[in-house]
Amino acid sequence: MAIDYQKLATKISRNYQDCPDLIGILLIGSTAFGIHDNQADIDIRLLVTRRQKINPMKQFTENGINVEIDDMDWQWLTENLSPDSDQRWIREKSIILYDPQKQIAEKFQQLATLMEKETKKQLWQYFKDAFYSNEIEKCLKRHDRETTNFYFYKAVDSILKFTCLYHNQSVSPFKWRWHFLVKDNLLPRKTIIAIKSILLNSKPTETKLKLLISVEQQLQKLMIDKGYKKEMVKEHWRF
Repeated sequence: MAIDYQKLATKISRNYQDCPDLIGILLIGSTAFGIHDNQADIDIRLLVTRRQKINPMKQFTENGINVEIDDMDWQWLTENLSPDSDQRWIREKSIILYDPQKQIAEKFQQLATLMEKETKKQLWQYFKDAFYSNEIEKCLKRHDRETTNFYFYKAVDSILKFTCLYHNQSVSPFKWRWHFLVKDNLLPRKTIIAIKSILLNSKPTETKLKLLISVEQQLQKLMIDKGYKKEMVKEHWRF
């Protein structure tokens, strides 16, 4: 029988609605955004107006599911407007279990509107950060394979972050970036296969470099299609 994680979390959360300084209660983590495998658990956060933590984290099992309950500082959650922050991910991907004054839903909507300018700025930064082919070419000429691999991983991480923001999504936590890239088809399948080959070291280094260059060119096309000037997008940053 399939487990209704949200229903179970809502039931559990009722026991904490009289918590001191409480604004509301969130379900965060994998079960909040649809991961329901045998590793999934229920992460409940009690949004409180105090900075100082007074309640220890609670961990227990309910109906065979691991449950974790902890305080979360409301100010911490709502002050950070960085497009790639954990706070943005929580605000956009959590499920509101208890919001008696509708304060959480209203604040989250306000912050989503404010994020637009910052997202555009960070998108350009991640776009530039994805271009490591020139540095990799230098490393190959120096026979520095270790640093070459570092650059490949750094490039892939920047590409995945860029792709999230390009589609106006929050940047996924590290362990979920590949999952959402594939699940939401954020790039053409051919490009995803190329990135996978780079990431898994399944090709010779020189072949991986060619694949990375092809991905860089795909990102350039995406930015031009989005309205960025061609001369800016085609600029070389890393000679």
